[in-house]
Amino acid sequence: MNITTKYNIDENDYLAFYLFYHSTNKNKKKSQKSFIKKVLSSIPYLIFVFYIGYYLYSVDKTLAQNIGYFVLGLLGVIVLFFIIDKIMKKATKKHFLKHIRKVQKPSFDEVTFTDNTIDIKNETGKWSINLSQFVEINETEKYYFLHFTTLGQAIIIPKEKIDNLSEIEQAIKDISQKYNIKHNVNLNWKY
Repeated sequence: MNITTKYNIDENDYLAFYLFYHSTNKNKKKSQKSFIKKVLSSIPYLIFVFYIGYYLYSVDKTLAQNIGYFVLGLLGVIVLFFIIDKIMKKATKKHFLKHIRKVQKPSFDEVTFTDNTIDIKNETGKWSINLSQFVEINETEKYYFLHFTTLGQAIIIPKEKIDNLSEIEQAIKDISQKYNIKHNVNLNWKY
């Protein structure tokens, strides 16, 4: 086997990798932590609403008006509870973009699949990675992420930017089977 493909990697490709890795990281219990984060981040606002309600009630005894303020504040906290995920996702995306713009540079990569290695060549140099060093292959609708033993590092292959996609797909399947590398297919993944 000797298959070569060439493509450009830009900040959107790096961002897709970071967001995928962040959202599928096995070391965190995402659903539990997400719910706990939502609850904990809502508590200060809820305390604030109760404090304002108590203050308004103690200053002015007009019950109907105070209940209105209290209910309005409570509704604000409930809305915040439901949109906090979107706010957190936007903040995470902004954080990764800032990191990418500081550290990662767009590159033109040439990737060659051989019988025992994947060879990468770009402006910064040449690398040859033994296929036995790969621990996981993740496939999304638009990308292949070939993870090797160094934590958090992967070869990013954007499906839309390569001409010989069917050959690359077959090479990845062959590598996965030959080296018993876990191949996760997440075609519906969205961040």
